[in-house]
Amino acid sequence: MERCIFIICLLVLANFFNPIVFAEENAQNRVTFNKIISELNSVPIDKLADSIVGIEDRMKKYLEYNKRVCSGEFSSLVLSTVLGKGKTGQSKLNSSEAEVGDNVSTGKLTQEEKEACFKNLLEDNKVFVNKVFDKHKEFAKYLYETRLKNIDKARESKIKELTLIKAKGKRRRR
Repeated sequence: MERCIFIICLLVLANFFNPIVFAEENAQNRVTFNKIISELNSVPIDKLADSIVGIEDRMKKYLEYNKRVCSGEFSSLVLSTVLGKGKTGQSKLNSSEAEVGDNVSTGKLTQEEKEACFKNLLEDNKVFVNKVFDKHKEFAKYLYETRLKNIDKARESKIKELTLIKAKGKRRRR
């Protein structure tokens, strides 16, 4: 009876740490990355100064978390055979052969998977850095154009003022 409870607990744990869950989590990470990039792209240029810090913080958290994932800090519990048959042909769930080693393996990343993970993370980081620099460049152009408009307005205002002074001077002479 205790073995049955133990095996059932392992099955529940295996469902909790199922690699499919981690695959979904990786897909969720991709969605998170895409949201960060789309948010960066959609920030109005005049609001960039206010928004960029929050976006960079979210990206930093995304990168830190995924560095931990890639370095193998997280692992999963995988059931290789849930209700496999033992040597006697009986279900291992009811058999005395039900051993933890028969049914459970750890889902740690292989060296190749780690390298691929870090490569993807590096690419994500490059994409983000390029997008941020593009936004900063766009912001610098915006500031430059804004300052040029302000300079033009100041020039026009000064010319108008000088024209008024000249007009007043002609009236006084008469």
